Amino acid sequence: MSTATSNDRLVAALRVRRRAATAGRHLWLASLGALATLGEGGRGLVHRLAERGGPLAERQLGRVQEAGRRAVRLAAGSRDLARETLQYEAHRAVKRLGVMTEEDLKAFTARLETLAKKIDDMAAAPAAVAASGNEDATGATAPAAVKGRGRQQAAAAPKLN
Repeated sequence: MSTATSNDRLVAALRVRRRAATAGRHLWLASLGALATLGEGGRGLVHRLAERGGPLAERQLGRVQEAGRRAVRLAAGSRDLARETLQYEAHRAVKRLGVMTEEDLKAFTARLETLAKKIDDMAAAPAAVAASGNEDATGATAPAAVKGRGRQQAAAAPKLN
């Protein structure tokens, strides 16, 4: 290889290096200029973008809130359905087992109270008759109205000798 050719190559490489350095410097200065321009007008740009995004954000918030309300209504409906289903199935299981339900227990209690009242009334009736002093020939107490009728009928009946 000749020295002239290697010198030419060296010179060409130095020119490329100088051009690359210059291009790199221009690129660096351009990016600094862009940052400066953005810094000066950037605040206005951000403000304009925020103004344009505000109504969109409000619409999106409204949609999210409505979706939330629908989800709450759906969950409440599901909860009610689950509770009713559970009550129905429990009632069926209790009936199959022959166990008294709440309604059966209420009816049974009402019937017992009615019978207890009748028993109390029947127990109180002989005590009231004994207190009035009306006894028949056997010593059993009879109501006064019945005993009074018997005396009237005996007096009116003809005597048989």
